[in-house]
Parts: sequence; C-alpha cells; structure tokens
Amino acid sequence: MQNMLFTDADQDVPSFRRVAADLGSLVGILYRSIEYGTLQNRTYFEVLSDGERPRSHVREMIVWDMAKRFLERNNFVVEEERLIVANEPLVALVLTWGDFQIRILKGRNGILPGCGRSRIRKRFYGQFPISYLDAAGRSRRTKLNLIFLWDFDSVFNLAKIWLVCPKSGGAGAADVTWFWHEEVPLPGIGSGTTPPAQPQSPESDVELEELLRESQEREEDEAGNA
Repeated sequence: MQNMLFTDADQDVPSFRRVAADLGSLVGILYRSIEYGTLQNRTYFEVLSDGERPRSHVREMIVWDMAKRFLERNNFVVEEERLIVANEPLVALVLTWGDFQIRILKGRNGILPGCGRSRIRKRFYGQFPISYLDAAGRSRRTKLNLIFLWDFDSVFNLAKIWLVCPKSGGAGAADVTWFWHEEVPLPGIGSGTTPPAQPQSPESDVELEELLRESQEREEDEAGNA
C-alpha cells in the first residue's frame, strides 16, 4: 500500500525556492510548450475558422495536445534526466521527471481546479507517489507532486503561469488545499507586470471542467472494469 509523501508537518515539504532551483530550466521548457500550444490555438481559430472566437470546449484541448506534441518531438533531457510525457488525453498533461510528477492544468486567474469525482486526481493532490519506468527502463518512485497552472490573456495568448504544491483534493476549487502556490514570472517579463484583464466567462470554465471530469471518470470506470 502506498503512503502519502508528507504528513501535516509542512516543514517536511520542500520550499518553492528549493523546488524551483531543482527544476531549473524545466520550468522554461514547460512554459515554451504551453506558449506553443496557445499559438497553435490562435492559428486554428484565426486562420482555419475564419477568425471565430475560440470556443471553451476545444481551446484548452488544442493547447494541451499541441504542448504534448512539442514536448514529445523535442525529447527534452534536463540535468541528465529525460522528461517523460504520459498518455492522458483531454484531462491534463501529465509528466514525470526524476523525483517529480507534474500535471499541467488550466487555472482561471490562478485558481487551482477541483477534482470532481476523480480518484486519480485526488490522490495526486494528496501527494501519493507513483512508480514508473524511466527512459533507461529503471524503476523509479516519485517524491513530490507539482501542478503547473496556466491561463489565457484577453486575446488567448499565454498570460500567467503558477507552480503549485498541492496538499489535498476535493470536488471543487474551494475544497482543495496546497502547501504553497506561487506565480512564476514569464520569460522576459518582470514579476510586477500585470497582463491584460481576462473577459472569460466563469460559465465557460465550468463547462470545460465538467466535460474533462466526465471524460476522466469514464476512463477510470473502464479501467476498473477491465
């Protein structure tokens, strides 16, 4: 039986500063992958859809898919550790790198989304480790779960990114907790810079979140019945 990585003693959890130093250039790589995805999303709607406003139920999926392709094509190695991209369509972009498991999620205004009824996401938020095979075929076990949050600006470019160390999961955003939640300055932009206001409707984000939860719950049910 797997145990949680940390108890309630927050001092056992590495600080944001330490984790950011450990990740090094990986943060910039993840930023570039999401930026690439948002650019492809704009191209799709501006060029292929005659300038139609990006629809909430497809724009995030385009970003995730394009970001995943960017990471897979480049086959990144950071500090002699290869970045491994998991196959988890629609729901999130999931990565393992050394001691870390990372989920890339969209969080409107930096709000960490809830887990719905997803057991997988709740365990991730609760800091349960996973075992995986690295690029050399060796068995590894993660030591820290992290969330790389991102959001659009008013014209659907990449606006902000945050790095979050989750503590516990719950059905909705109000039910989740974290050890720390820090904004990461975008490359070339000072930490005091404020992106444009974001006229995105809360209803569109709720619609997307419900769609993704239903997809993941269906996949988990099918896996349990296999």
